[in-house]
Amino acid sequence: MQPLEEFRRIASHGADWIITSTRLHPGPRPAQDWEYLSVESGQHVAFYRADTLRRLGQACGYPHVLAGPTWQVFARAPFPAWRWRAAERWNGLLFPAIRRLRPSLTLADCETLRRGLRSP
Repeated sequence: MQPLEEFRRIASHGADWIITSTRLHPGPRPAQDWEYLSVESGQHVAFYRADTLRRLGQACGYPHVLAGPTWQVFARAPFPAWRWRAAERWNGLLFPAIRRLRPSLTLADCETLRRGLRSP
């Protein structure tokens, strides 16, 4: 995985904003029992902190980065704070309802794979 090259490819389309959805991890390195980390599978997934995403955005011409715990906005021009607050508010209202209608299988699938990898 080469995040900088991939982000540059995405940025080359010239959009004013790039919106991503990734779960940020809080520390310098995820704990071994973090639910998104699967050391049993030898995964090759990248995990990001907010400061890493800001540097990535700045390196690709998106100096204004708002990095929330689930959604991130990379903007070429300042992103109005009221829009960010409104998006967070809508996300807080809509996401729980959507999650009830379409629950994520990520963690359940991960646990199924882990059990399979642990079994002889």
